Amino acid sequence: MAINSVLTNEKLAIRVESGQDAQGKKLYKDVTFNHLKTPANPADVYAVAEELKKVMIQPAEGYYVIGRYSLVNDGQ
Repeated sequence: MAINSVLTNEKLAIRVESGQDAQGKKLYKDVTFNHLKTPANPADVYAVAEELKKVMIQPAEGYYVIGRYSLVNDGQ
């Protein structure tokens, strides 16, 4: 049985500061943007994230591409 994963969807997540906990430690949340072309070119996604960062209220901590994969059985 040959099981493979096929990329079906990607989204951009920008991690931003969302406050502090009781001990003063920074808290973060992800702001996501769906419907990227699949597969997304990393340089293009980074450029978009850099532009989005300019208009966001919270400071951006990092950028992530989140992939969704479908599992398929190629043995049938």
